[in-house]
Amino acid sequence: MISPAPLTQTTGVAHTRIYAYGAARGELLVDNDALVGPIDSSDEWIRQRTGIITRTRAEAGTSALDLATDAAAEAIASSGVAPEDIDLVIGKAAPEWPLERIAPVDRNILRLGLYELLFADRSQVPAKVAINEAIELAKTFGGDS
Repeated sequence: MISPAPLTQTTGVAHTRIYAYGAARGELLVDNDALVGPIDSSDEWIRQRTGIITRTRAEAGTSALDLATDAAAEAIASSGVAPEDIDLVIGKAAPEWPLERIAPVDRNILRLGLYELLFADRSQVPAKVAINEAIELAKTFGGDS
C-alpha cells in the first residue's frame, strides 16, 4: 500500500473536491539492468538522466482494472465511510428501488451524491450543488432508465 500525502487545496474549480484517494501498483521490482538490453542503455545512463534505480510492474495476468479496483478500495477505506452505510441510507429512503436492480454506474453516482449530502461541509458544498452535480453526472454517464 502506498502511503498518501496530505491533501491541500491551492487552486481549482469552485465545486471540485477530493474526499479521499487510493493508489495501487504492481508488486514486481524491476531494476535498470532488466531494461538495459532492450533499450541499448546502461544502469548508469538511466540513473544519471532519470534518478530511477528500480520500478515496479504488475505481474502477468494483473490488469489495469485490477490495480484500479485496489486503488478504489483504498480510497473508499480512507474516506472513513463504509459503503454499506451509504447503501443502508439508500435502502431506507427508496425501498422500491433495490440497489441490485439499479445499473452500476447509476448506483455509484447515487452513492457519490449521497456521500456529499451526508458528509460534505455545507459551507463548501450546499445541498443543491451536491444534488445538481449528481444529476449532471447521471445525465452524462448514467443509463437511459
